[in-house]
Order: sequence, then C-alpha cells, then structure tokens
Amino acid sequence: MEVPCDRTDHELFNASTIVNIGSGRTTSFWSSSWINGTSAKRIAPSLFHKTRMKKISVQKALENNRWIDHIYPPGSYEEVPDFVNLWEAIKDTPLISRVEEDIRWRWIENPT
Repeated sequence: MEVPCDRTDHELFNASTIVNIGSGRTTSFWSSSWINGTSAKRIAPSLFHKTRMKKISVQKALENNRWIDHIYPPGSYEEVPDFVNLWEAIKDTPLISRVEEDIRWRWIENPT
C-alpha cells in the first residue's frame, strides 16, 4: 500500500530529520539529512540536478563511489566546487553493516 505523500511532504520530512546511516541500506543518498545533518542535494545542488539516480541509497552510492558515475562528466564550472564539497563531506563515511538507520526529529530540544 502506497503512503499518500507528495513531494512537499517528503521535503518537510527530510528537512525535519537527521539520519545516522548505519548500513546506509534504506537512507536516500541525495535527499536524506545524513551528512552532518544536511543532504547531498543541499551540498551539491548542481550535481543533484544532473544525476541520473536521484533515489539511490547511501549504501549503493558509496559502494565503489558509484555516485560519481551518475554525475560524470562535469558539464559546467559550478559542478566542480559542488563535487569537491560533496567529496570532502562524504569521503570518509563509514558504513556499519547490520546496523539500521537511526532517524531523529530535528525540532526538539535535547533532554538534559
């Protein structure tokens, strides 16, 4: 059964959550806020616009840096800084097999 959500609903969810990726199996590489609380499409909007695989998981995208194949070759000068910024943000990302993603609501205070 499909969840009755439109694009705005998905954008609100992604803007309101922070994802700790674990295995990265179910986390969206481009849309989820898994990179220090932000998403790849916010770090590299020109690459998101260009990519052929907007719904790829973190696990699949990071496997052999597959995400690069989906945005290659560079087509404009604005893509170069976007690529460098995204590469720097994700290059040392560890994936932990058998650990599920942890999603936290961004808009609540941390309990003390």
